Amino acid sequence: RADSERELLITTIEDTGQGISEENLGRIFDPFFTTKNQELDGVAGTGLGLSVSYGIIENHGGQITVQSVVGHGTVFTVELPISSLLRVDDDTTSQINDTSTIS
Repeated sequence: RADSERELLITTIEDTGQGISEENLGRIFDPFFTTKNQELDGVAGTGLGLSVSYGIIENHGGQITVQSVVGHGTVFTVELPISSLLRVDDDTTSQINDTSTIS
């Protein structure tokens, strides 16, 4: 959704999974940190997804926040300044205007 008053694009991602403990919330954006336990969850994680996402969002002048309740799920909220989404360089502009690449 757009917040025109604050000039932000706001996206919320919510799940109803196991949630993230208070202990882990402060570390989930750290590179290589993962809450996944391959033996218990059957899934392995590299711990890079949230770290990379955080970096991209911060580099665009935005922020990502997280709220979680163990046993109920997690909500991530991403806020990006609309102005950062509109900045494009000349190469990108020419690619956007080049309709011959659209199939």
